[in-house]
Amino acid sequence: MKDKFVYLNFSLNLVPLKEPNLHKLRKDKSKMSFRFLCERTFHNPFSIRVEIGPDGLGTLYFKESEFIFDLIKNKSIKLTKNDTEELVNEINKENFWMLKSSDEEDEIGLDGSDWIIEGVENGNYHFVKRWSPEQGSVRNLGLFFIKLSQEKIDEP
Repeated sequence: MKDKFVYLNFSLNLVPLKEPNLHKLRKDKSKMSFRFLCERTFHNPFSIRVEIGPDGLGTLYFKESEFIFDLIKNKSIKLTKNDTEELVNEINKENFWMLKSSDEEDEIGLDGSDWIIEGVENGNYHFVKRWSPEQGSVRNLGLFFIKLSQEKIDEP
């Protein structure tokens, strides 16, 4: 039940970013998409989503909103086949599909950020959320998404 509440809470924050609901995409088994959502305390939230087509090529979407209001940045990048494969390999290497959605020891602080990674593949959906991870799979995946986006991010 806690995981359902966590999902509903962060999914509301996707509205100002004009981001799709990946949970609903699971109904179409041909869809493959991964997203990193970073909700920062004192900086604008951003999302980095990669949609992977049947040809194995990905398109990356970077969006940033002014806190919870207006979309201020919206760009897309066609990824190379190599970049797309690296993302999928990183997802698998970090055992994304096996990670707990939320960490019982995950504390919420006054200064930091929620890191949320979502994925949909072959009709399966999964998400993980951590508060300001300093190490581990969620941090590694988030930093990989940032690298792919080619964005300069202050204080993710």
